[in-house]
Amino acid sequence: MKVIYFILGVLGIGVSNAQVPNLDRPDRLDVLTWNIEWFGDASNGPSNEQTQLINAVNIINGTNCDIIGLCEISNISYWNSLLNSCSNYSGVISTWSQTQKTALLFKKSEYELVYSKHILEKYEYEFGGGRLPLEVCLVSKNKSKYIDTLRVWVIHMKANTGSSTSKITAYNRRYDASILLKSHVASFGANIKGLVIGDWNDDFDQSILSGYNTPY
Repeated sequence: MKVIYFILGVLGIGVSNAQVPNLDRPDRLDVLTWNIEWFGDASNGPSNEQTQLINAVNIINGTNCDIIGLCEISNISYWNSLLNSCSNYSGVISTWSQTQKTALLFKKSEYELVYSKHILEKYEYEFGGGRLPLEVCLVSKNKSKYIDTLRVWVIHMKANTGSSTSKITAYNRRYDASILLKSHVASFGANIKGLVIGDWNDDFDQSILSGYNTPY
């Protein structure tokens, strides 16, 4: 089994391939999780969408990670362009109506897709107003080297925005969502191989909401 190595991604301006370190190693599972900020939506995210696309492709191809979770894919055409420009990867994207979609990229040479689906459909409110967790099941192609079956949950929890009252409400939604997700993951049993990645919109030591414990 590979050691799991997590990387948090940040999109820069004018990123070249030479500036992006290759983080992949054969002795570990390299995982990148990245909120790509309204990808493909110029009215909300970066105004130069073509530059954003080029930079994102350079980072993804340059880091060469095994598995990459993305948040805020907001334009399907740009998602397709990203996928076509990252030829080493296959990918799945959420199909909910929420504009900020989540997605997962995985190396074609390493994994095959078993299924992808949304979970906890009754709890859209708790999960950021419709950003339901994306559950992806992968199976390793190289059984002697990797985990056999791996489940990945890509999440985008409710943001800590608005008035003081709104932030408390948002905190409670993150807390409730975490309990629901924990129960779902636990239902697979103690021996499951799985990753929960994405944008948590909070910290794990204490909450970003002053005076509150972490909701996780």
